[in-house]
Amino acid sequence: MHGTKEKADAAEGPENKDASPLPAILEHLTAERARLRLPKLRRDRDAFDRLATATAALPGVQAVEANPLTAGMLIRHGGDFAAIAVAAKAAGLFSLEEAERAPDMLKELRARMKHLERGLRQHSEGALDINSASFLFFAAVGAVQLARGRVAMPALTAFWYAMNALRTTSFDEARPKGRKKRKKR
Repeated sequence: MHGTKEKADAAEGPENKDASPLPAILEHLTAERARLRLPKLRRDRDAFDRLATATAALPGVQAVEANPLTAGMLIRHGGDFAAIAVAAKAAGLFSLEEAERAPDMLKELRARMKHLERGLRQHSEGALDINSASFLFFAAVGAVQLARGRVAMPALTAFWYAMNALRTTSFDEARPKGRKKRKKR
């Protein structure tokens, strides 16, 4: 941990010869601490120690904990991290960058389910959608479990899923089967 005792020693900086600040990703920020990720320094203990020592010397920084194995740095501060980030960039230490957004797994799953739903409707000529197919599948599983004498959880669970499949709405906003939109005359 790099604290206030080392601030005087750190005035010279992290020996960043090209003076371009390292890219840092802000992972977590509260009123008292900030967690950064510096991927370029991963596993470089000496460089991380120099950066942590120089960061500890910045105004408003109370303590710094660095972990070169995870490329993480925890900065405990007095409240205004934005000012610390500006000072760090000016000193050539680090520059905050936007983190890459993780893919939206639910959005991707919905898109795949819509594609599956369209295919199911097309191949069944509109007779089946995801919900009706789910109902038939889980009802069949429930019937098989019931026939095997497993009346407790497996059969009941399958029937529960079948009922929920009927209650939920379709992934595709197609018109209900059998109803055609009529034109006004």
